Amino acid sequence: MVTQTQLAHYEQAIQHFTNAIEMSPTFAVPYALRADVYLRIGEFDKAISDYTYAIRLSQWQTDLYCNRGLAYNGKGEVDLAIQDFTAAIRTDSDYAEAYAHRGVAYARKGKFGLAIKDCAQAIRLNPENAEFYYQRGNVYSLVGEFDNAIMDWTTAIELNPKYTAAYVNRGDIYNINGAVDLAIEDYTQAIGLNPRDARTYFNLGSAHRIKGEIDLVIANCTKAIKLDPHYADAYVIRGAAYGIQDQVDLAISDCTKAIRLDPERANAYTIRGNAYSLNGNVGLAIDDLNRALELKPDDALAYYGRGRIYEDNQDLDKAIGDYNKAIGLAPQRASFHHQRGMVYTAKGDFDAAIANFSKAIELKPDYVQAYVNRGVAFGLKGELEKTIADQTEAIQLNTKFALPYCSRGNAYLNTGEFDKAITDYTTAIQLEPDYAKAFCDRGIAYSLKSELDLAIQDLNRAVEIKPDYAEAYLNRGFSYFRNSEVSRAINDYTKVIDLEPDSGQAYYDRAIVWLSKRDWEKAKADLAAACERGVDIATLFRNDYGNVADITKKTGVELPKDITEMLTEKEEQTLTPNVGQSRTQSQVDGSAAESHHPWAQTEKFPRPIDQFQSERKFDLGLAAA
Repeated sequence: MVTQTQLAHYEQAIQHFTNAIEMSPTFAVPYALRADVYLRIGEFDKAISDYTYAIRLSQWQTDLYCNRGLAYNGKGEVDLAIQDFTAAIRTDSDYAEAYAHRGVAYARKGKFGLAIKDCAQAIRLNPENAEFYYQRGNVYSLVGEFDNAIMDWTTAIELNPKYTAAYVNRGDIYNINGAVDLAIEDYTQAIGLNPRDARTYFNLGSAHRIKGEIDLVIANCTKAIKLDPHYADAYVIRGAAYGIQDQVDLAISDCTKAIRLDPERANAYTIRGNAYSLNGNVGLAIDDLNRALELKPDDALAYYGRGRIYEDNQDLDKAIGDYNKAIGLAPQRASFHHQRGMVYTAKGDFDAAIANFSKAIELKPDYVQAYVNRGVAFGLKGELEKTIADQTEAIQLNTKFALPYCSRGNAYLNTGEFDKAITDYTTAIQLEPDYAKAFCDRGIAYSLKSELDLAIQDLNRAVEIKPDYAEAYLNRGFSYFRNSEVSRAINDYTKVIDLEPDSGQAYYDRAIVWLSKRDWEKAKADLAAACERGVDIATLFRNDYGNVADITKKTGVELPKDITEMLTEKEEQTLTPNVGQSRTQSQVDGSAAESHHPWAQTEKFPRPIDQFQSERKFDLGLAAA
């Protein structure tokens, strides 16, 4: 870029050459010199006019043709540029610069073979010229011959260690090829040579993005913006980085600035849409993602982001539709397959879920979340050995991640291996001391071992961490009941009903407590409420206690006729407790270990495995991961 000071000097030079032309209008030199100045300041038409006059007046035309070719190239008239470079070569077949410039012009026309040939000829004529290697490296990069490009740029740097552009371009190719550390080295070197180049800071920030070094992404994009306040790409990438750090308002602000600078920038709408979604502004999020798709119908990330919104709002079919489109556009994105697997799991199509998680693992073998969630899907199919295998693999990949320990603990719990379950829950708690679910699940395991004080202690901690944790209250209520703390059990079941009024399981469990207290009216009311909420109380009671005669024999309590009829009706309904809120279920054969309270049963199969690991993160939207 020409500075104001430089421009003033150039204008003075132009005036001097103009004066010379007025004094001697048939003298070629001042025309040529004035043309050189016009070329430097980008006034290509004036440069072409002066070079043309000089060519007519001079017998030394080689440089004039070459320079006029540069002016034509600068103006975008590439065919005329090639003609002039060819004319220069015709007058001097050893004119290395003319070959190099013609090579650049051929590249602009897409004639890459001719471009490489001309650059090679220039190098043969002058092998010490760094510019020629640089230009050929650029052409090699355009045709995807990255190794050759890197070699040429490396030679250019060896010949000229201060060749900033060669460092930048080599860094770009290192970045593309995944050699991110080498890219960072080159960008850093380039910045040391020219700390005023906004693009290099932006590229350096993009390299740090690939490494997940988000603070450095923000720092370098900020420098780029300071140097060039109109750098829309830098705002977009910094906005996405802010989103990753959960600084959602800053993400929205940056993307809004990018959109003001360039209203047609699709990825700015995509990232701002994701930010709005995380901020709870679903309407604005959908508007932005729709706009992104209008501008760029093949924007896989926009489909993915919109699919996440549909998924969050339980519009699962639309979510799958968008994930399908995202995967069709970017089939190598493991996260897309993973998230579609999450939706299939929510729909109960576990085979499809497993297939998607497996594909995600195939694409990304260290994908911890995919192993965790495939294990969950196997568990929901009852294939607990596969669940344990997947959670074990997830643990091996990341020994500091609490969730797979908890999920594997659930699998052990379902196989009756309570000590192993407790060990895994304990590890999860050590890794994440405020992990409410791990406390809840360990409490269930202790309850199943009839270690009720430890069970209640863990369940107390679960509700202390998460005061609205209905499942923990449900299971603590059951532990209290088994421990003959009937009033506390009733209080906990009532708390569950307050938190989740549609919990048929809580009504049923509280009804059993009322039966134990012979409060028949309250028991009857709760049994009716459980029925209304989809619980087959007759089947559940039979599974828990055998039949009414058995419970009468065991407890000495004879149930009223109307309640007996409720508990012996053969209804077609099935037990459907709310997801994530199930207390332990009884042994199918009705047998049970000894409990402290005669009405309280000990269960063998406590609960479905329902520990999913979802990913909610920003994607910078520039390169497939």
